[in-house]
Amino acid sequence: MLNELIGAVQATSGELSASHVRFPALPRYEILSRLGEGAHGIVYLARPLGAIQRLCAVKILRTELDSPNAVRRFEAEQAALAELDHPAIIAINDAGVTDDGRPFFAMPFVDGQPLTTACETMGHSIDERLELLLQVFAGVAHAHQRGILHRDLKPGNVLAERIEGEWRVRIIDWGIARALDRSRVLAAELRTDSLVGTIGTPEFMSPEQASGGASRGHVRSDVWSLGVLCYMLLTRTLPFSRDDVRGLSPAGLARYLREYRPALPSRASSLAGDAMRLRGDLDAIVMKALDPDPERRYQSVDAFRDDIVASLAGCPISARPEGSLRQIARLAKRHRTLAVALSTVVLTLGVTTTVATRAALRARESAQSAEISAAFLEDILEGLEPSLAKGRDRTLLLDVLRTATDRLPLYDARDPIGASRIRLTLASAWRTLGFRADAHVIAQAGVAQLEQFADDTDPILRALLVVAARTSAREPDGAAFRLLARRVLASGTFGPESPWPIDRESCSILAVGLRDFLVPEAGLDFVRHPLVETSGEQQPSAAGGDFDRAARKVIAHIEQACGAESQSAFEARILAARHRLDYSRGATVSELLAEVERLRLLPQLVAQRGSASVAVTLGLALAGRNADFATFVDAELPDLAAQLGPDHSSVLGIRFNRACQCAGRGEFAAAIEEGLEVTRRCRRVDGPQGAMTAWTLQYLRSWIDASADVDAAERLLAEYLEDCALSECQPVEEPSLRADVDRLRGQHDAKISPSRP
Repeated sequence: MLNELIGAVQATSGELSASHVRFPALPRYEILSRLGEGAHGIVYLARPLGAIQRLCAVKILRTELDSPNAVRRFEAEQAALAELDHPAIIAINDAGVTDDGRPFFAMPFVDGQPLTTACETMGHSIDERLELLLQVFAGVAHAHQRGILHRDLKPGNVLAERIEGEWRVRIIDWGIARALDRSRVLAAELRTDSLVGTIGTPEFMSPEQASGGASRGHVRSDVWSLGVLCYMLLTRTLPFSRDDVRGLSPAGLARYLREYRPALPSRASSLAGDAMRLRGDLDAIVMKALDPDPERRYQSVDAFRDDIVASLAGCPISARPEGSLRQIARLAKRHRTLAVALSTVVLTLGVTTTVATRAALRARESAQSAEISAAFLEDILEGLEPSLAKGRDRTLLLDVLRTATDRLPLYDARDPIGASRIRLTLASAWRTLGFRADAHVIAQAGVAQLEQFADDTDPILRALLVVAARTSAREPDGAAFRLLARRVLASGTFGPESPWPIDRESCSILAVGLRDFLVPEAGLDFVRHPLVETSGEQQPSAAGGDFDRAARKVIAHIEQACGAESQSAFEARILAARHRLDYSRGATVSELLAEVERLRLLPQLVAQRGSASVAVTLGLALAGRNADFATFVDAELPDLAAQLGPDHSSVLGIRFNRACQCAGRGEFAAAIEEGLEVTRRCRRVDGPQGAMTAWTLQYLRSWIDASADVDAAERLLAEYLEDCALSECQPVEEPSLRADVDRLRGQHDAKISPSRP
């Protein structure tokens, strides 16, 4: 290989000489070709005079960087490399000055490929890739121990070389390295700004390095870059798209990296086998390395490496604390068969419940069993979540949830405290999936069960109250919500001179309370806003400006308590803007579009983005912007359906608004087809008698009536009866739906068989 390379270089050198391409002249070396360049220097392939076989890489200061500061900075890189002695780091063999006075240093030539390219070429498995990455960790940790940061770790600067049948990793290009210790030799130069403004590669740069420029960075910045490299090796894709980050200002890049959370590696991987291997520990390890908060990131490369080593050995990791039942989950995952893992779920829940039964005489042990049982269920749901996020395995997950929900009465009888903890986990899962009615029933039962043993300050009882309140906020009279909301707020945490609680749960309830004029008034009470005028049996009408002023107070409180980009703040602003759509005829749709754009950068708040998108479609419809409506729905609906699932309330809300648009244009066939599908899904999510079902059913019946579509009326009746049978509830709408069918059939028969005089 080396002889072939030398021969090719000599041939190329002869061609270049014939073309009058001149290389810099330097003592003791002959330059053969140009290999590449960095921010401060150009790298050439060379060989020492009189020693043909010893190829070198010679780095020479760029011609345009001839200031004293540039020279000192270049020499600082040389000094840093001279202090590093590790197999994964290329050492300096020689140094000097070119004939035109520019400094250079020489290193052994690495006949290698970028690490990611080498892994693809050789078809390395996940574990083999991690083994190579451990060599990188060792080299970077060595540099950190000697007070040197790299600050530009990426595949192009991490080369893999085949030596005596084994792959060896070499870390190159320390051109923007930085000293950690100000007392070190040339530390001042290593801490100065980059000579041409380059501080690293955007898609591999940590948020703090981006915001602080070249003068910033610490050990955890290199940890971040290693996290990106690890992500690439495991998924074959970047966590932060090159198109998204290139061209951003330093402040914009830092904000993007802090706010945007990449998909879990198991989601991003396109290979099913790799996704199964990544799910769990490796997901947790990589995402901890990529935590935008340096304090929550691995505090050293050694800590990052230790978790990788533990994962390879099948041992517990620090990024995912190991409880007794997580150990059981780890054993289940080793079978690598989803059916076995799900069987383990049911079996283990039964075992923990039996243990709880035997310990029920002692409250302390009962509380402990509650925590263990629910924690294990949370682990299982978390393990299935990546597939759910891409729309896969949703049916399987729903089956698991239904099985666990059906078993709740067994837990109630054996261990009521443990059952309440499990109810919270299940209620939260159902609400996340958009099954509001199921979540409300489970949470309410949990409240009734646990309040016999604890007061409203108990964290589990309070969390159940929050879920129950949030899932009752859409009820027509709001009575259930007001009752539950009072309890949440009364048990909240108050700041100095704060009229409302400042804790996250209370702010969540304050935000949801903006729906349907449920804004807080005197004390902790939730009542209809006094400026919403009512007269006798008439429906309330909003006094727009007065509601806006009341809502702004609530929003300002939430933003101050939780932050402007918290979940509660987004919910409050979206609900307030949605409310103003009705009396502004869609004038506030621009505010909602701005919220959607902000939420695109926060994938963890995709549910809030869904709510905002529903409001946007309503606003565009009210404003008569039909073309904008169609464009927005075509762009937004597929992505939301993929992330939230086709049965989520926001997805159904957007589809329902699209059906209304069709009906408004007289396109009743399209409106009915969409409406039948939406209503069917609403019945199965919200129940045949749910508020959302009733709302869509009312409109669908009016469209069927306007079009006199007998077939649609019969289909609606048949699907309604089928869903009532599946949910084992009384078909209370059956008489009126049958009446619709009979009336429309009679009208149809009258048209085709008119009576004779």
